[in-house]
Amino acid sequence: MTKYGAKKVTIDEITFDSKLEARYYEYLKDQQLKGEITKFELQPKFELLPTFKKNGVTYRKIEYVADFKVFYPDGREEIV
Repeated sequence: MTKYGAKKVTIDEITFDSKLEARYYEYLKDQQLKGEITKFELQPKFELLPTFKKNGVTYRKIEYVADFKVFYPDGREEIV
């Protein structure tokens, strides 16, 4: 169990942090089959702040990891 009480779930040999995240994955697969979305990515990373030095001290980069990145036929992208 995770620190927030969510139970990990495995679908298609992918382990998700919660039942809700796993259900959303299944929803996205269905949306892709219907042509509502063109594709989706799992766990996309976004660099919020690169590694930097200040006063001789090196600070690590800061990243955000989303659950999904969804691509739509009209070119839109959505981060979930």
